Amino acid sequence: MIRMTAGEKWKKSHEDLNKNDDFYKLGRKEQTSLFRLRTGHNKLAKLMFKTFRKGESDICKCGHSAETTEHILQECLLYKEVREKIWEPTAELSTKLFGPLIELEKTINFLELTGIHP
Repeated sequence: MIRMTAGEKWKKSHEDLNKNDDFYKLGRKEQTSLFRLRTGHNKLAKLMFKTFRKGESDICKCGHSAETTEHILQECLLYKEVREKIWEPTAELSTKLFGPLIELEKTINFLELTGIHP
């Protein structure tokens, strides 16, 4: 009798669950970063200040808005140049976080180029 680990049993019983999410094609480090952006449980100023009272405020270093996933990926002037090199101006937040593999890789590339560690 071959023993299966709990993780193997879960994967086998949920084979069809995540077939459409390219998130699972990324490496663990990339998955972690993307998961943190998707859920909002990250090291960006809004959560760190609101939850842990770390930092002086939840405002981004650009001074225009709270530092959130949407702000850094869509609006922040500090990252505008990098954002414009990676995505078309019309790229939506949902595409950056939940799109096909090529879009998820662009998001990871953006994080690496900007030095953001969510």
